[in-house]
Amino acid sequence: MSDENPLVLVSNRGPVTFEDGGMRRGTGGLVTALTGLASHRDAIWIASALTEDDVEVSEERGGRPFKVEAPDGGTYRIRLVASDADAYERFYSIFANPMLWFIQHYLWDLSN
Repeated sequence: MSDENPLVLVSNRGPVTFEDGGMRRGTGGLVTALTGLASHRDAIWIASALTEDDVEVSEERGGRPFKVEAPDGGTYRIRLVASDADAYERFYSIFANPMLWFIQHYLWDLSN
């Protein structure tokens, strides 16, 4: 991967989350799988602003990408995207989890 082609990661959860005035490592299998790659490449990780603190940090940065030093030692360039609560709920609970998760895990035939 060259410097001319940075890696763009887009996921619901990012490598870190902000909560109670602090920062902690993001949770989930995708975060675990991608943190090593993202910390060693020219990458930007775009993720949902899931907590009130995430939204606040995103607004403080003007919605632009910023670098963070995660509790696990990795350095990441992230952009947190705040969404309308109703739109997020419809996307996550109606589209992403019921459909995309099963497709990505090769379980599209489960209902038969």
